[in-house]
Amino acid sequence: MEADAANMGESIADVAKQCRASLKTCLNILPLNEDYWAEARLTEFQNWTSTAGVFDAKRVSLDSELAFEPDTKNTIVDLLMTLRNCIQECQKSDEKEVNYDGADITGSEDQQDLPPTDDADMTSPTASLFSSWSDDSDVSPSKSCDEDDSDPPSSESGDEDDSTSAFDKDMSPLGSAKSEVYELLRQLRELTVAMKKSKPNPRLQKADTTFQPTEHEELRDYLAGIVLAQGFEKGRQRCDVGRKSLTPLQDRLIMANLRRRHRFLFAQRDAGNFESDPQNTGRKSTRPFPTANMRYPRPPSLRIGETCFRCPYCCQMLPAIDRKHLMEDISPYTCVVEGCEQEDALFVTRAKWMKHILGHSPQYWRCQACSLPNKPPREFPSKEHYLSHLRGAHWKTISEYMYHDLAKDAARSGPTGISQCPLCNVNEPLDSSALFDHIARHIRSFSLLSLPWSHARLWA
Repeated sequence: MEADAANMGESIADVAKQCRASLKTCLNILPLNEDYWAEARLTEFQNWTSTAGVFDAKRVSLDSELAFEPDTKNTIVDLLMTLRNCIQECQKSDEKEVNYDGADITGSEDQQDLPPTDDADMTSPTASLFSSWSDDSDVSPSKSCDEDDSDPPSSESGDEDDSTSAFDKDMSPLGSAKSEVYELLRQLRELTVAMKKSKPNPRLQKADTTFQPTEHEELRDYLAGIVLAQGFEKGRQRCDVGRKSLTPLQDRLIMANLRRRHRFLFAQRDAGNFESDPQNTGRKSTRPFPTANMRYPRPPSLRIGETCFRCPYCCQMLPAIDRKHLMEDISPYTCVVEGCEQEDALFVTRAKWMKHILGHSPQYWRCQACSLPNKPPREFPSKEHYLSHLRGAHWKTISEYMYHDLAKDAARSGPTGISQCPLCNVNEPLDSSALFDHIARHIRSFSLLSLPWSHARLWA
């Protein structure tokens, strides 16, 4: 409560400016920028402020967004204040260790005022190069600080060797402060991600309000050719691109890709990182794009000292770019039920996509208690009819407290009417698992064509 009261007059932007200034100061302190440590932390922090909208004048600032959420705002301010103090502690710890090393080397007369040491090697001129480590650390000087910025291993693993345990116990004040800075930056990123997941994404909402299909005509023609050629580039070159030949489902899948592409380009422009590349506007690719077996792009490489970077597609700051994140960015699944009222809906996971599709089919309830050899079980059009049947026909053998669980198990989905893939016309048995597996893979691969091609690295 005292911390919250103390933070009432502090804004997120004000404390963030102080953190940024402190990190910039670290750039001029040689030991703090060893292996680009200070530069990497400053980049992470600036990308976090950009992603969270801390200083953004074009959109509602983070302070304004949290005006009616004081607890969340105070939590962020507390984290930033702690981060600022840890950065300053890094600077102080470095000064103490450098001064201490210098006193040992020169044999200053004031040495009695310094903390005692038993390390004879500190008299060596090379000792100051490794002053960020404690005197009795077992870590090799050639090892960079950032290699040990990660969280310590769990004590439950039992696989740690003695040198790792010794390092954890004997970390110098500077190493400890640097580790705290890394941890606080991670907490800020995770808190921001959690906040954005708990509410509608304003960036996507704003992007969708500015979506104009006519701005992506070239991409639309390219995708239409791919679809009409049933997914093969060789056939596309001979295919007459006529949109009237597309089925409503095929046109829906193409429009979904145009919307995805628009979201990516909008995010890049909004972040100020949009590259003026003609491919970004949807120019045709000269390489084959077989849409049935495409994969997610590989993650980019990190420089020494970097622990996160900006996603080249959505421009958010991430600790790592992985398949899960790209799935959230792309939302690769589109409804393939004809006449769906939510034809613009995009789904991140196959489970949610299947739930949506099955929601279109009529439900019925099957009574397993009526099942007899050579006699199919009875089926009912509604849950109420099923429960009424249980009360009338099975009241002697089935207790009423079991009705709820039985009704859940008895629910079935009727046929969806889907019998072929809308992208390649592959036929499988109606509503079969093999059919849905194929459709899911094909529309997921097709969605990857929405990635801006100047960044994407796709292969079969």
